[in-house]
Amino acid sequence: MSGKQTRTGYGFYYFPDEEHYRVKDFEAWRHEFSALGISWITLRGSFERAIPEHFTRGLQEMGITPLVHIPAKIQAPDLAAIDSLMHTYARRGVEHVVVYDQPNDRSSWQQGLFERQELVDRFLDLWIPIADTMLRHGLRPIFPALKQGGVYWDTAFLDTALQQLNKRKKYDLTNALILAVYGHAFDRAANWGAGGAKKWPNTRPYRTPVGSEDHIGFRTFEWYQDIANANLNHAVPTVMIAGGAVEKRTDGQSAGTKSTGWHANCNIDIIKSLTDESAALPSYLKNVNFWLLSANPNSKEHAEAWYRADNSVSPAATQLKQLAQQRKQRPLTEKSVGSYLANTAEPDRSKPIFHYLMLPTFEWGPAKWHWDLVHDYVTEFQPTTGYSITDARLAQYVSIVGNEQGVSKEIELELKRCGCVVERIAGTSGDEIKSQLDGLVSNKTRFRTIASGNGTRT
Repeated sequence: MSGKQTRTGYGFYYFPDEEHYRVKDFEAWRHEFSALGISWITLRGSFERAIPEHFTRGLQEMGITPLVHIPAKIQAPDLAAIDSLMHTYARRGVEHVVVYDQPNDRSSWQQGLFERQELVDRFLDLWIPIADTMLRHGLRPIFPALKQGGVYWDTAFLDTALQQLNKRKKYDLTNALILAVYGHAFDRAANWGAGGAKKWPNTRPYRTPVGSEDHIGFRTFEWYQDIANANLNHAVPTVMIAGGAVEKRTDGQSAGTKSTGWHANCNIDIIKSLTDESAALPSYLKNVNFWLLSANPNSKEHAEAWYRADNSVSPAATQLKQLAQQRKQRPLTEKSVGSYLANTAEPDRSKPIFHYLMLPTFEWGPAKWHWDLVHDYVTEFQPTTGYSITDARLAQYVSIVGNEQGVSKEIELELKRCGCVVERIAGTSGDEIKSQLDGLVSNKTRFRTIASGNGTRT
């Protein structure tokens, strides 16, 4: 693979309820979010109301991607309400919304619906209109996470669902599809099932022969990706709703309750996989969100939380903070034949502005956070800085800060068409973007990949 090596983002499932979206809740957690270095967070949502904008906006301004999870009972949807909800999220720049949860499990369905025949087809009849609504609002449809194993075996459910989408010729959905997944480790090591079905060909639904491994562990995403490739002939981006080892949880996959230390060590092994540049998690896996950040002290989930009411914290949180420091200190690497693939394009030298630094803007306007991010870079190189594509068109060189949520791919292509040489400085978090900018400042190098622009102004 050539080009930029991506690093999987990480984060948490926030709370297992909708009760912690006040301004004071965000302020209480924001410094811990920063210390942990998270770039993703799963937020529990519903059909009744959107998560408050001040909360999602605050996360976005920190460089954290909100993943809205709506685990509503599966039944005939109110499409008018869903249309309004998707319009709201799309307008706010919330790109990832997962509707429904674990459709292969009886508890996810309205009473009496699970037992009827042709479960997968009936689920698609309910889900496809929601997915079509998401597409109309510019959101990519996300196939909901399945229960690992499950009453209806999850790999069989996914395989049948993708086959049926092909038979129904829903290519608009399959071309834009994202898979959601759970990556719970249960009582298995973090690398259980690594390699997927190709490595463990004797494993079948409900049957794992002695000496083989299955998908019921953290690496479920590999097995789902094999199914997606077989049906769709391309890799499918995958988001992790929640995963990792969960303390004191008991379930059908566990032979018994593991110790607190075992759960911490398993999660630490997963954290280490996020830092291993030689064997990075696959690029289609966009995030690893650990279950669970916190919960109300009187809830059944409280014992599973990393942050508890008695002020105790999982040992893995310390490892995450160390990882965050490492990522701040080490910029993203480039993989190619050389050290990186240099952009050797030459700009239109008649343009009056030498270098324009283009910052993202959102539905609610620009974020002060981005000015803080680029302060040292602007002080060092003094580019013209702003949000205007009109001004950017007048520049020989344009540096775009952030991902396509803030400055779209269409704008980037438009700038290239009108003679600008363009470089995008992006990452899985604001800390990674700042790390790249700080590296350029330290090296007295204006651009990472543009060869001609690092010389004298002309």
